[in-house]
Amino acid sequence: MNNTEEIREINNSIEEEKPETRKKKGFFSRMSKPKKILFIILVIIIIILAAAGITITVILNSGKASLQRVDNPRIDKMALEGAKTLYYKGEDYVYNEDLINILLIGTDCRTTVSERREVPKYFDAGNADSFFLLTFDTKNKTISVTSINRYSMTLIDLWFVYDNSFMESYVAQLGIQYNVGNGLEDSCEFQTNAVSRLMNNIPINGYVSLSMPAIRKLNNIV
Repeated sequence: MNNTEEIREINNSIEEEKPETRKKKGFFSRMSKPKKILFIILVIIIIILAAAGITITVILNSGKASLQRVDNPRIDKMALEGAKTLYYKGEDYVYNEDLINILLIGTDCRTTVSERREVPKYFDAGNADSFFLLTFDTKNKTISVTSINRYSMTLIDLWFVYDNSFMESYVAQLGIQYNVGNGLEDSCEFQTNAVSRLMNNIPINGYVSLSMPAIRKLNNIV
């Protein structure tokens, strides 16, 4: 071996021993196999939890937006917008958009929903005996309940339900409005509109109707 080759080998060995020329192992590479498996499992769990959190947030926001829509075709849209502001005793009030109002209607109808769907009978749905307005404050996470007297005098709409045309309005007891329809969606829409109008056209975002046959089943569930 000549001097040139010896010098080259010495230089190569020196380069290999330099710290900056040695390839450093990464954090994952330095782990033992059990730790690698545990690390991968933890990463997967974190990803699943993050995805679940995002999904739940999207569902909640979507549900809130869906409930806050007022889909009742009987509601006067212009009156609804006018109800967003109110002047009372020298003060201006603005409607709280974080609220969701659900009207609970108790009726004296003796037939079931299935029976009414099978044989629709208009103006034979019975009357509404009780009203409870459930107000959900989505910001403060609170619920309040307002009881509304069924004998409250207000404008009742008379519709010709066979072709869905409006006939006239007259002053009568609030609970009579339910009987205009056939005890299904139309009766609930008529009644919801009447309650909304009674309460200065506040938006009512949905309704639940309970008839007499449902009371026993509901009681057993509770």
